[in-house]
Amino acid sequence: FESKESRIIDRATVTASDYTIRLKSIPADTTEKELAIHFAHVTGEAVAAVHLAFNNSKEIKQYIKRGRIMKQRYNCIQRIRYEKTMREGQSGQRKRLRSLMRERESLTIAVRQNDERRSKVDHERQDSIQAFVTFETESGFIEAMLKYNFNWFQRFCCCYPEKLKFKGQRLFVEQAPEPSTIMWENLEYSTSSRYFRKFLTTSVALFAIFLSIMITFLARDFKDQVLKYASMPCPDQFFGLDSDYQLELVKSNMDLSHCYCSTLGIKDQWNMNLCHDHLVTWLASTSISYGAGFVVVFMNFFFTWLLNVAGSFEKNQSLDNMEESNMVRVFLLKFVNSGCLVLLYGQKWLQRLVRIRFDDASDFNVDWYATGGTSVMIVMLMNIIAPHVGSFFAYMRHRAKIRRLERSLTKDKETKDSHKIW
Repeated sequence: FESKESRIIDRATVTASDYTIRLKSIPADTTEKELAIHFAHVTGEAVAAVHLAFNNSKEIKQYIKRGRIMKQRYNCIQRIRYEKTMREGQSGQRKRLRSLMRERESLTIAVRQNDERRSKVDHERQDSIQAFVTFETESGFIEAMLKYNFNWFQRFCCCYPEKLKFKGQRLFVEQAPEPSTIMWENLEYSTSSRYFRKFLTTSVALFAIFLSIMITFLARDFKDQVLKYASMPCPDQFFGLDSDYQLELVKSNMDLSHCYCSTLGIKDQWNMNLCHDHLVTWLASTSISYGAGFVVVFMNFFFTWLLNVAGSFEKNQSLDNMEESNMVRVFLLKFVNSGCLVLLYGQKWLQRLVRIRFDDASDFNVDWYATGGTSVMIVMLMNIIAPHVGSFFAYMRHRAKIRRLERSLTKDKETKDSHKIW
């Protein structure tokens, strides 16, 4: 459905990328006029504009950094205005103003220092690395894509047409991304560099998956040991006997302590020496099971955070490429970490790797649900609730802020400036 709707929307929507191609490798001394003449000759269609991308990532990063500093300075100035207008005469105003003035001065100095560093970068030589060619008509774009639609053999071997080369160099043509999504500061990085960076971030995520699986396996192994400790069957009609007789029977055979202790409350078990170890072991097993579930859920959030942070590290050339790459990897990582947990329990090679062995039955019997099934259910339930926790707390903070503002409202005609803002 999504792919069908995407095609329909694409046909009904006109964007800049419908007329523009991207050249991923061009000679360093290329000019816009030369490219316009070349593609007008190759396609027979008029070229509307040519835009070159240069190896000026350092300069762009300095501009981005300057913008961040200016935003901080603007926010600082607004806080100064607020202190001078809304909090005039309040206690501690002078101290806050002095602090804000010092912050504004330091940010002003930071802007000047950034401008000095940027001016030095401006004088460095800049070479052309990519180009964006926009045609007057969509037929020109289609003709260019058809002309340069080569397979890998034609592209890298001796079958590349000479008339399609530009200054003796082979061109690699693809549809350009939307202008607003291009990350110009990353165009300088090569394809091999970007793939190596993706390999590093994916390796970190895979190590996190292995750590999550290791903790889950250890938790289940501990629970198996607890169940084996309490696996001795209780005598016939044990639970129908008098409590004093049950206690004497358990004292004579401590392996039956679970039969008696399970009938008591947590407080009674804690106060009774006979059941104290049983209670501690049961609490540890339950805590570790839930803790392993929390680790799996935490890893799912970690994958999202890691790949969002890695978006700048991996140097993707457009926002669309970055979001597509992150979405696919996050889905696969979460699927393996959560959805494949049942399958991972039965993998003998993985059990040998973590040095833990499970003698699971081939079918999902009662014993399996007491161990592996419990872990899976805990993980799935936490995955249902966890994504909504952040939104819930954000909503509660928003409601608390609204309540504070409502308490400060007044019905008097002489309304304060702060209330006028509200």
